[in-house]
Amino acid sequence: MENLWFDFLMKLVTFEVQTVLGRFQRIGLIQPERSLILDLNATAAWMFNDEGRPQAQSWADFLFPCEMRQFLAMGEPAMEAARQVESRMAGFSCDEALALRGFGDAHLAFSTDAVKLKTPVPNPPMLRDFITFETHIGNACK
Repeated sequence: MENLWFDFLMKLVTFEVQTVLGRFQRIGLIQPERSLILDLNATAAWMFNDEGRPQAQSWADFLFPCEMRQFLAMGEPAMEAARQVESRMAGFSCDEALALRGFGDAHLAFSTDAVKLKTPVPNPPMLRDFITFETHIGNACK
């Protein structure tokens, strides 16, 4: 189970997209073999609406916030929803995915060239450096 979790996490990205209102940060799922990034929030809202789920955008906002840390904190329910988004979009060609629009004419997918990739977890809860580890290794070797 742990390896499956790790493999899926490797596909998650944080990206910025230019809109008429300025640059916005989003979380997505990269499909490097198709040079495509799926906007998880926009695609989930579209998918939930298509399935007839009430309050589709509210559910998408809850499961797929703009911050990766918040998304990861949601745990398995959010990861399962992301898997559903990926599965649903697998049936579309790259051109079809790029042409799809959701609420407010939002793009569901972007070419990797059309966005600015950011650090996957822009504000990690903890940052490690080598300084402490170097002292630890030095003490262990004595």
